[in-house]
Amino acid sequence: MDFVRNITQKTPWKTQQQLFGFVLVVLVFAAMIAGIYLNVTSRAAVLGREIQDLEAQITEAKRANADLTNQLGVLLSYQSMAARAEAMGFTLAAPEDIEYVTIPGYAAAEPVDLSEDRPNDQKNTLPDAYTQSLWEWFEVQLVTSGLSGGGGQ
Repeated sequence: MDFVRNITQKTPWKTQQQLFGFVLVVLVFAAMIAGIYLNVTSRAAVLGREIQDLEAQITEAKRANADLTNQLGVLLSYQSMAARAEAMGFTLAAPEDIEYVTIPGYAAAEPVDLSEDRPNDQKNTLPDAYTQSLWEWFEVQLVTSGLSGGGGQ
């Protein structure tokens, strides 16, 4: 019986071992959580830096685009085009150098008349309900209901 009591009884070093094991498990768990946190934080920092790099590339591309647009404007300016045309041997045409060619069967397009003199075909196409004022509507309602105040006894 004493043997069974000795086996079932805990010894102080066994309690210390269990306490040490528990603390060790808690420390390992905390270290794992800290490692995961550091991993996520470092990934977020790396992605943030990549986003900043991409935004810098976008800004640089916009600057390059604006520079190219400016260069195109300079190349297409009147002075630049005239200088290049002159270098290629082109000259301004004098009125006696111009020949007009008539093409049989070609009918020129009629000019567009934007004047206000033409009668407006769609002038009064809206119903009166959309063109009368609130006061006019109120008068019509009074007249149709017989409350126009005229002595209609």
